[in-house]
Amino acid sequence: AEPLLRINPPFGPATSISFLQNTHLFTGTLRENLVLAAEAGLAAARYYLAAGDSASALDALKRGLAAAQEAGAAGAAAVREASLLLGATMLADGRLGEAVEYAGLAEREAQEAGDRLGALRAGSLLASCHFLEGRLTRAGECAAGGLALAAAMGQRDEEVFLGFLNARVRFL
Repeated sequence: AEPLLRINPPFGPATSISFLQNTHLFTGTLRENLVLAAEAGLAAARYYLAAGDSASALDALKRGLAAAQEAGAAGAAAVREASLLLGATMLADGRLGEAVEYAGLAEREAQEAGDRLGALRAGSLLASCHFLEGRLTRAGECAAGGLALAAAMGQRDEEVFLGFLNARVRFL
């Protein structure tokens, strides 16, 4: 089947994502459209964070989070992802206190939803934030808990990262 929308590489990710957020070509129910808008906003935020543009990331996150919240239960996973990305954005801006709050919120939301991967990612961010704040005991606790979860899930990248973070905490 031919795709409804073809994104050409010359436009680049930011332009393509912006087009997806602003277009009204979505098909399906209003709830599905809101979830798609939320996912587009979060994808744009990830792109901007990777590009080092935290202000644009925050704007995209706000749009994505608003759409996810409006979608209700259908947008719950996007709301959890937005909390995690808000933590990462605050960390990128050097706002450690807020980063800890959002990462902790994302971890609690993921645990309550039974989202093990989300809990692992949020716990890893939380451990990093505590480490950067100088709260080494708490960073070690978060890293050790995440390390066990990463090993159980076969998430090798997270396991290696948390193992190194845990070792760094022990030998400071």
